[in-house]
Amino acid sequence: MKHFVGVLLLSLLVSLPAIAQTSTPPRAKVPALPSIDELLDRMVRSIGGVDALRRQTTRRIQGEFEIEGMNLTGGFEVLAAAPHRSAVAFDVPGIGQFRQVVDGERAWVLDPLSGLRELAGAELAAYLRDYDFYRELNFKNQFTKIEVTSRLRLGTTEMFMVNAVPAVGEPEQFYFDAVTGLLVRHDTRRESPQGMMPTETFFSDYREVDGVKLPWLVRQQTPAFTINLTTREVRHNLVIDGAKFVKPVAP
Repeated sequence: MKHFVGVLLLSLLVSLPAIAQTSTPPRAKVPALPSIDELLDRMVRSIGGVDALRRQTTRRIQGEFEIEGMNLTGGFEVLAAAPHRSAVAFDVPGIGQFRQVVDGERAWVLDPLSGLRELAGAELAAYLRDYDFYRELNFKNQFTKIEVTSRLRLGTTEMFMVNAVPAVGEPEQFYFDAVTGLLVRHDTRRESPQGMMPTETFFSDYREVDGVKLPWLVRQQTPAFTINLTTREVRHNLVIDGAKFVKPVAP
């Protein structure tokens, strides 16, 4: 600003007619950011709409995973039931099965290395948010403060970044494709037995199943490992045994 004022005064002293003949080029307008309501409404419509989401009450996802650099591959299954129950199982050959169970109020993690652990505090709150069956419809209510903060480009994709602050836990960042409205990235800092764990999760290859679009490729990066999840089958409205969502029994 000071430099601009100095140049202007010098020009006035040298030649008033020259000033009269010179105009400042107009500044390019910066596109306004959408409101959080506009962005979330677009996201819901992009994955199928409210009616399509509400028609589904249970979901089973089956697929394969690969942990980069560790030569570990295996299968996984995600069972989910409205409003917020889930059971996730990873079968790791030569090691055993890792399980995560949410019954709607409580959550547990069971693995062959550490045994059974019940979650609490910020870790529990995060699981309850993540496994809300209608998360896309309840997105705004899961955080005490949520706003669209910027428009940016990652690679060839232009996107809007949303900063979301939960009642318990660290702020999270969500990135929505500016063209499609789909969620393409989610950054978190979550509590874990190893301390605070930063994680970047990328979503791609969205496919429609029963009127709802889901990402068939998920890549999760942490300082400790990178895991790639590839979905092979998605089925909705199956009858799921309620016993799948109760506290696991340690071996």
